[in-house]
Amino acid sequence: MWPGGVRPGPMAMGLFAALALCLTVGSPGLREASAGSKYYPRNFSGWGPLAAAVREELAAMPPGTRLLADNFKVGAELGFALDDPRIAVLDHPLNHAHGRAPQLRLWGLQADAAPQAPALLVLAPGDVPFKALLKRY
Repeated sequence: MWPGGVRPGPMAMGLFAALALCLTVGSPGLREASAGSKYYPRNFSGWGPLAAAVREELAAMPPGTRLLADNFKVGAELGFALDDPRIAVLDHPLNHAHGRAPQLRLWGLQADAAPQAPALLVLAPGDVPFKALLKRY
């Protein structure tokens, strides 16, 4: 018997499942245990260390170095982590697959040509199938 005699509906069960997933991903021990599985949300991890590495690289580069992201996901996460919403993004198959290419062009964030100033290019090789990686580079 459920408390109050009311059975939870599908939305309540979905909310419970989402909260359980957040608890699992947010718990260091459970996250470590599930990191090797195909269900681990890799998109949401590793951005802090990447931002730290980018800051370190930019500090060693000439003043005015432009930051350039491989795809919209890298650009968005680095923009958030570095507090810079104007990171330019290369044309990438992922941008088109997720419908972000028109949005990037509209916002003036699509990097169409080779930069005229020094640039630091941040790549995400996992976002391109291995067989297409050489062609992408």
